[in-house]
Amino acid sequence: MTPEARRIVVLGGGFGGVHAARALEKLFLRDDAVEIVLISEEKFLLFTPMLPEVASGSLAAKHIISPIRAFFRKAQFHNSEVQRIDLNNRKVFTRHCLACGQYELRFDHLVLALGSTTNFYGLPGVTQHAIPMKSLSDAIVLRDRIIDRFEHANMESDPDMRRALLTFVVAVRLLFWSAVGLALLVRTPLLVAVPREWVTSLLRTGCKKPSATRTHSENAFIADTMPGA
Repeated sequence: MTPEARRIVVLGGGFGGVHAARALEKLFLRDDAVEIVLISEEKFLLFTPMLPEVASGSLAAKHIISPIRAFFRKAQFHNSEVQRIDLNNRKVFTRHCLACGQYELRFDHLVLALGSTTNFYGLPGVTQHAIPMKSLSDAIVLRDRIIDRFEHANMESDPDMRRALLTFVVAVRLLFWSAVGLALLVRTPLLVAVPREWVTSLLRTGCKKPSATRTHSENAFIADTMPGA
């Protein structure tokens, strides 16, 4: 990068960050005075709408990810985690791993596309007991937990314990049909927990959706129903 060049730094490797960097690359593809850098702690773009298919085992994880570097011709990619941003001095500090020191990157323009934290919408017990499904690792953990419950139930002779092991609770808000799809693929008893105001809205609009029930606070997506779990 020449001293006169402008550097645009994009933080976040999700849909927003990747598409922003691609649009900037297209705009400045032949402009050597502009450098584009995308920073993400993941090396791949995740197609999040298909996470339930990974959790249910109907798709392998490799089928819903694409290498971020493959999207670009001009833009650079840094696989690192953002530690802090110094807006006054226009610098971003990142770290690739725990064994690395901090890397300092100056920017002229900054695009924030880091996503958001999971919102549990006040569903009781979900924060404490749920396994979220927001990242690829979440879906893999959930898939492994489901398989583990099947294996445990297969060896369990107590009918009540088997029923507990094979009962799953799904807490959802807007991804209702993703949750139902996961339950259909798993093919086990299902309880769906949604916010009360959402159920009220469905009833008022006459929407024909499966009935939803608010469950006990100790049952969450996907709750361990084993005693002592």
